[in-house]
Amino acid sequence: MITGVAGFLGSHLADRLLARGHSVIGYDNLITGRLVNLAHLAGHPHFHFVQQDVTEHLFVPGPVDYVWHFASPASPIDYLELPIQTLKVGSLGTLNALGLAKAKNARFLLTSTSEIYGDPHVHPQPESYWGNVNTIGPRGCYDESKRFAELAPGVPLQVETISGFAKPMNWKKDEFWVPFPNYRDTAAFKGWVEFTKKGKAIPSFKAPEGPGKKDAEIAYQKGELERSTQWLRQHTA
Repeated sequence: MITGVAGFLGSHLADRLLARGHSVIGYDNLITGRLVNLAHLAGHPHFHFVQQDVTEHLFVPGPVDYVWHFASPASPIDYLELPIQTLKVGSLGTLNALGLAKAKNARFLLTSTSEIYGDPHVHPQPESYWGNVNTIGPRGCYDESKRFAELAPGVPLQVETISGFAKPMNWKKDEFWVPFPNYRDTAAFKGWVEFTKKGKAIPSFKAPEGPGKKDAEIAYQKGELERSTQWLRQHTA
C-alpha cells in the first residue's frame, strides 16, 4: 500500500512494484498529486487507486505486506499554501498508516527529509544530531510534521510490530529532492538554465533558502526508490 501514490515518487514506486509482480493499492487525495501520473495504470489488474485523504481511517481488505507512507506536500510552494493539511498528513496520516501496518503485521517505510534538522551546523547530519530548528518559522509546518512522523514509529504501542523507517531523502550533505514534475516548482529549472547559460555542467544548484546558501543535489528517483525497496526486503522476516 502506498500513500501519496499520485505524486512523482509514489507513482514511480507503484510502477516499480507492479513490474516486480506485486499488487498495489494506492491512496491520494490529489491536493498535490496528479492523476496524469497514474493514467498509464488505468485498468491494470493489480493496481487499485483510492482517492481519499489518509488523515481519515484507512481500510484495506485482505493482507498487506508493506506500507509506504509517501503522502505529504513536499514543495515549499505547496506546503506554505497548505500548512494545516501538511501538519495533518505528517501526524494523523502517519498514525493511520502505522495503524494499518500494525493491524496487517506489515513492514512500514516513511519518507522523511533532511529538513527535520532545520538549518544544521553539522554536515552531513548523523541520526544522533538533533538539529538547529525554528519550530514556528515559515517552513515549520513541513519540518515539524516530519519530526512527528519520525517519532511515531517508536511509540511503544507500535514498536512491537513495526520494523522501523528509513530516511531516503538524506543520503548526502543537504541533499533533497525537488519534486518535479511539479509545474509550479521551478527552482530546479531556473538553476539548470543559469548553469547552461554559463556553459557549466549541472551537478547541483543553489537553492533559494533565505539568508543562507544550500548545496542541493538532484537525485534520480530510480536509485532512491531502489535503496528504499532494498531496505524493506532486508527487514522482512
